[in-house]
Amino acid sequence: MRFAAAVTVLATASTISAFQTPAKSAFSPVSRRNAVAIDPATVPTPPTPKEEENKEFDMTGIALSGLNGKALRWQNEDFPEARELRAVIPADCFESDTMTSLGYLSVSVVGTAICTLIGTSLLSVLPPENILTLPFWTAYSAVTGTVAMGLWVLAHECGHGAFSKNKTIQDTVGYVLHSLFLVPYYSWQRSHAVHHQYTNHMELGETHVPEPVANKEEGSVSARNGLIKT
Repeated sequence: MRFAAAVTVLATASTISAFQTPAKSAFSPVSRRNAVAIDPATVPTPPTPKEEENKEFDMTGIALSGLNGKALRWQNEDFPEARELRAVIPADCFESDTMTSLGYLSVSVVGTAICTLIGTSLLSVLPPENILTLPFWTAYSAVTGTVAMGLWVLAHECGHGAFSKNKTIQDTVGYVLHSLFLVPYYSWQRSHAVHHQYTNHMELGETHVPEPVANKEEGSVSARNGLIKT
């Protein structure tokens, strides 16, 4: 009796399912019958993520350097990760030494002072207003500027927190040097950190941010194209 009842239930369920309309899948926008009626050759195939990544970069209007745009063709996986770069740098490069930093500071201060002293003592001998002294003062400017650049490098490292583990010494040196250069120390420290965080970002970068335009006839792009044509 139980076997007969079970057979009856199975037969009834099969009959009902045979007359039911198959439910549409959430991932299939059309039914099976409609899909067969469409010519597969006319249906565009969406690009795969790999194909999208390997799509050739549009080089139109780009002036190439000696690398011929090689860096522009790199994909995300071609660039090393930050941890990979740090792994190949010797560990002692991440350790700051206060005495070494102060030694570099002393060299830069003394060198800049000597150049300044030489320049001021020669003003009466080689007056800058005399056109014949232009070659000397040009060379002097190049040498003195190179020597004084050491002070800015040290000020820059103070802003990065690489001058000393002693924050008081580091901020004092950084504040004094930045003040001599008329650059606000703490404001620059923050803006420079943002600059490094968003380097080459198309919108949030601090430098060299491209101007967004709808077409090539607007803004600086139009001006650049006009210069290229001429």
